[in-house]
Amino acid sequence: MNVSLTPELEQFIQSQIASGKYATPAEVIVDALKMFAAAKQYKLKHLKNLAGLLVVCKMILW
Repeated sequence: MNVSLTPELEQFIQSQIASGKYATPAEVIVDALKMFAAAKQYKLKHLKNLAGLLVVCKMILW
């Protein structure tokens, strides 16, 4: 798969490699995608919790 990145993202990836935390651009991108997926799961979980709380509040108030 080929992906085009903005110059800013390319610079960010290079800065992460320069920091020594990552050895390759692929490592940076894989880690970023894992964090993105985890954040999406976190948001989904909490939205479901909020929806459940709203149902309970509605039942209490009505």
